[in-house]
Amino acid sequence: MKKLFLIGFLAIQHTSMMFAMEQPLQHEQKDTRSKKYNLFFLGESCAGKTTLMQQLCILSNEFYIPKLTLTRPQRLDDDPKLFDFVSVEEYLKSRNFGEFIFDMDDGKTYYGYKMKHVNIHDKHALLYSSPYFIEQSKNIENSLLILVEADKEKGFIVRQDPSEIKEKRRQLNKQLSSDFFNKDFFKQKMDLIHYNKFGDPAASAGQLLQQLHLQYLHN
Repeated sequence: MKKLFLIGFLAIQHTSMMFAMEQPLQHEQKDTRSKKYNLFFLGESCAGKTTLMQQLCILSNEFYIPKLTLTRPQRLDDDPKLFDFVSVEEYLKSRNFGEFIFDMDDGKTYYGYKMKHVNIHDKHALLYSSPYFIEQSKNIENSLLILVEADKEKGFIVRQDPSEIKEKRRQLNKQLSSDFFNKDFFKQKMDLIHYNKFGDPAASAGQLLQQLHLQYLHN
């Protein structure tokens, strides 16, 4: 199951979004005043996570996206500003030296954030996470967990992936929804749920930005 998840995990989402609806969750909120935070984004493949993160950085200079170190093959649409591709040997060496603040793997493909790439700015970090490593994400200092929901079929149309890739992503989404994203126990662990409608990414990010300031990122 983890192997299936990692097929689409962290894929760059070349999608667009129009309006957004946030669903504040009824649980104890964290004290986030006058601090810089690690915002972990979770969601199904083609939900628009990367586009949302990039738009937040465009709308406000209080955010940045740290480089993600990973061992999968580089794709044509990968943004080199967002990824640091290394061999498994290089990754494991960095892990043994304790260079990662957060990392995950299935024994074959490895993903993680190095400490030198996180908290280097006086800004809030926007990061990816996995539902399989939700507790690890929550244990990171000053973390906020954001679940991104959307009409994935529209995302598939925008991405224009080959049919076999689309099918893998659909199978991935089906498994993740069944195990995590559609489950109340999982949603209750989120600090915020953001729904994206495709069409206007700036509007969607603007809605999320407003909600973040109302609930968490107080000046």
